[in-house]
Order: sequence, then structure tokens, then C-alpha cells
Amino acid sequence: GQATGGQTSTSGGYTYHTFTQSSNLVVTGTISDADILIVGGGGGGAVGAGAEAAGGGGAGGYITYTGQTISAATHQVTVGAGGAGAATEADGGDGGDSTFSSGFTTALGGGGGGTGEGRDGGSGGGARGASYNRDGGEGTAGQGNDGGFAYWQAGGSGGGGASEDGEDSGEGSQYNDTGGTGGDGSEWLNGTTYAGGGGGGTRGGTSAYVAGGAGGGGRGHNTTPDDGTANTGGGGGGAGNSGTRAGGDGGSGVVIIR
Repeated sequence: GQATGGQTSTSGGYTYHTFTQSSNLVVTGTISDADILIVGGGGGGAVGAGAEAAGGGGAGGYITYTGQTISAATHQVTVGAGGAGAATEADGGDGGDSTFSSGFTTALGGGGGGTGEGRDGGSGGGARGASYNRDGGEGTAGQGNDGGFAYWQAGGSGGGGASEDGEDSGEGSQYNDTGGTGGDGSEWLNGTTYAGGGGGGTRGGTSAYVAGGAGGGGRGHNTTPDDGTANTGGGGGGAGNSGTRAGGDGGSGVVIIR
């Protein structure tokens, strides 16, 4: 069979159809041996207030298939948008879902970072280090992992990634201004890593960045966290509690048929 749609490339004897925005894959004749990647949009980072920093966004859900048969038809592809980073003291927005055709599992958008507990999603968002301990958001089984645990009077925790939970805030202790790093994503068959979680925000004027997870996770910071990388499903970085600040936007998702 043959297919058209998306951005087409060839490498290592394979043809890749990469969808960075919603469209269709048109198949003429049956394709009998396809590998598929579906990644949801990453969650946006949250913004802290008072003495408290907020969590990084969770990565979009990460789903893979190998050796699939794709029938002759027009197959709808939906690519989830990244969740918006918070512009004021608020949770980050959840990422959008990504889908391929019918009969394949929907990759859920990542959970936004939290000003309380992190939000649930494909991977869960990080939580806010506050006047009591808070849990990260829950990831979805088979798609991602949980956001980190935020200790009281510490930085925000990291968003979960495709291969691991987000890191707990404050290096595992209270009264530590450091945010938790984002959970790492997973490497697909094309050698690229996708779906890393956003780093948690820092507090108390701390100027250092907090690493996002491998696979497009944005770095956390007190005032200027990074966005997740477009078309990786990476979560946005969380923000802290000082000055003018906004959470990082989540990275949009991607669908690839090989």
C-alpha cells in the first residue's frame, strides 16, 4: 500500500509521515507493517505566590504501536496543542489530546502544573511547595508518569515524563528553594526522545534554572521558565513567587507513522 499526508521523509529504508498539526493520512491499498507514535500536548507550568513556587507541566501521553496493519481509507489525525502556562497565580492549562484513526488509543494531554496538587493527565503535573506537603498529578497507565511530590516551604515539583516521575521539590526536604526536575521522556524508533516533563519553579529569588526532562520538557525558574518544545509533548516549566512571572507553555504533540 501507499500513503500520503503529513511531512514525508525517508530514512533507513523507512518512510515517515510526521504530523505536526491535525490532518489526514490517506492510504491506498493496505499497509501491513507500520509503526506508530502518538504523543499528546504537554501541560503548561503553574505560577506560585506568597512564599510558594509552583509545579511544572506534565508531558503529553506517549503511545507506540509496532507492526500494525492500516487499511485503505482516509484516517483522521489529531495533534493536541500544548497547555497554556499560567499568567497569574493559577494552575497551568492541560495539554490537548492526540489521536490517530479509530481503534488506536488516544494519547491524553499532559496535566498542568499545580498551585495546589498537580493536575492529572497523560503524565501528571508537578505540585506547589506550600504550607503543607502536596502530591503531583497522576499520570495515565501505559502513557506516562506522576508529577513529583512538593515539600512544604520548598520549590515546585517537576512534571512527570513518559519514562519516569517528576522529581520531588527541594531535593527531598522542606525549606529548600530548589524546584524538582522534570521526568524524562522516552526515545522512539527514529532516535528522538519525546514527552519530557517540565521543571518545577524556584522561590525566594533563586536565579538558577531547574532542568526539564529529556524529550522537550521546559526548564523551571522563578520568573522566566521555558516553554516545552513544540511537537514533542514536553511540559512547560513552573514559575516561582517573585516579581512578574508566567508559567511556560506546554509543547504541542505529534503523530508519526513509519
